[in-house]
Amino acid sequence: MGLARSTYYDEPEIQPIDEARLVEQIKEVCAEWPAYGYRRVTAELHGEGRIVNHKKVMRLMSLIVASPSSPAALAAKKATSTIPIVFLIGADPVRLGLVESYNRPGGNATGIVFLSDELTAKRVELLNELVPPALPLALLMNPTNPNIRKVMRSIRRQRLVE
Repeated sequence: MGLARSTYYDEPEIQPIDEARLVEQIKEVCAEWPAYGYRRVTAELHGEGRIVNHKKVMRLMSLIVASPSSPAALAAKKATSTIPIVFLIGADPVRLGLVESYNRPGGNATGIVFLSDELTAKRVELLNELVPPALPLALLMNPTNPNIRKVMRSIRRQRLVE
């Protein structure tokens, strides 16, 4: 072209920001690297060719904390009182101390509850009816789950396992 580099500036094509896609990319990075903060997530997105400001990543990451289990929800509740926490658990959130009550959760936590712990005894009972009772039955449970005592009590109460 015959122009000196200092006089020529090639402005890159500006692409519209698709926040929904950016949130998905942030979630993918956080799923792969759960300990990453906004700075490392921003660097990871830059490495993937996505140019985004670290402040935008920080804002999008702080919008929500999703916790898929009781221990994760309890840890998130302990860690923050300002960032909203959305949980999906199978235990009683009132008994765990995540919320004050079902109709007025209060605080920064809310979520969906599948009261599956109450159904565990019924599931074992149905399994005992389907499988001959002479066969041994083993239950594999997470010992760090705060609901394990309640579940085992309900199963033992019905004398389904020893």
